[in-house]
Amino acid sequence: MHATHTRRLALVLALAAALALFAAADAGQLSAVLAQVEVEPIFAGESAALTQDGVAFSGIEVPELLQAAYPGTEGPAPGERSETVRAVKEALAQVDEPQFVAHTQLRGEVIDYFDSHLETLVQTLYDFCRLDRTPRLDELTVYLLGQLPQLPAAMQNDVYTVYKARMIAAGIDGSLLRSGESLGFYYYAQTDPDWASYPFPNADSEAEANDTMINRSCGVMAVSSVIATYLHREIDPTYLSDYAIENGYRIEAHGVPDEFMGVAAGLFGLPEPEYYFQTPADGQAAIDWQQVQTMVGEENALAIVHMSRGNFTSAQHYMVLEDYVVQDGVGYFLVADPYQLRSRYSEWDTGRMADGGLNDEGIILATPDLLAETCSAVILFPQDKTAWTVERQSEAAVQMPLGGAALA
Repeated sequence: MHATHTRRLALVLALAAALALFAAADAGQLSAVLAQVEVEPIFAGESAALTQDGVAFSGIEVPELLQAAYPGTEGPAPGERSETVRAVKEALAQVDEPQFVAHTQLRGEVIDYFDSHLETLVQTLYDFCRLDRTPRLDELTVYLLGQLPQLPAAMQNDVYTVYKARMIAAGIDGSLLRSGESLGFYYYAQTDPDWASYPFPNADSEAEANDTMINRSCGVMAVSSVIATYLHREIDPTYLSDYAIENGYRIEAHGVPDEFMGVAAGLFGLPEPEYYFQTPADGQAAIDWQQVQTMVGEENALAIVHMSRGNFTSAQHYMVLEDYVVQDGVGYFLVADPYQLRSRYSEWDTGRMADGGLNDEGIILATPDLLAETCSAVILFPQDKTAWTVERQSEAAVQMPLGGAALA
């Protein structure tokens, strides 16, 4: 018998068994039968489609049999906690590329929390499948998410492209806080228990021979924040700390030198940043704070500032300028400080420094003149941090697989 006929016969027999079970209203056994179907679906159906930023995307066809198999609409809703959420996140986290679930979504405090990132992914998947539903992890949604990694790579990338575009547009693309809220940008802290104790020694300094990342990895964390923001995905900062040690960039006092920022960015395909100095040597450019304010506040650029002894540090320190905002008539840079300890800020609550209001003590507001007092260098990344290319990779609609076990 021809191979195609064999596959079709096997599918017909499997579907006949499934329909018989469905007629008997035995959803559990039906799911088991569906999970054993490993032949290509041959359903014909309307091609679903959606448009994102002017680009039309092919859809994902969901056979009516699947929709009939999982008719229930009960399940965790956004903002709720459930072991179903945990199972979904853990399963999707096994996919390295594209990054459907990120590290901060998997922390113990939020792994079972139906966060805004997962909600956006679910709604995006619904739209690709042309399903008119309110996001909820019911049986069908869990099944569809479980089969997402089985789709062709081009379609997975299309789903991810639209998912990220919507996150960026909503202002929630970035790290997830331990409260479950979206920070809105990517932030790494050397005080974070996820890697605070990770080794970051300096073999050339007896005083720093036993250092960990909580000690002098502010530069690594600052450039990790920048890289993740431009890639629109979380990265592992320990990769860069290891790279710094192995390639001679681990130095005394402030961990890494200014030039490491460009080296690290290049490892991830980002352009070389622009360097400016408070007291420039021959051939170096001087800091123009008005230019920095314009680039960060209006052009969506990012900048890393290298601070010397003063309000922000007792030695050397790197921080990230995320934005420029006006609060109560005062203009401030929104600063992501990798070291979370507000008690060390001598200018706190003086009008030159204020709370960023983002429920994270490493996110602060500081006036340009306060930063200028002890800033030795500005490393400017002039690219638009909100830029995201929306392109379609799949050439035609695909059908949702009928093989593999459901997530829960």
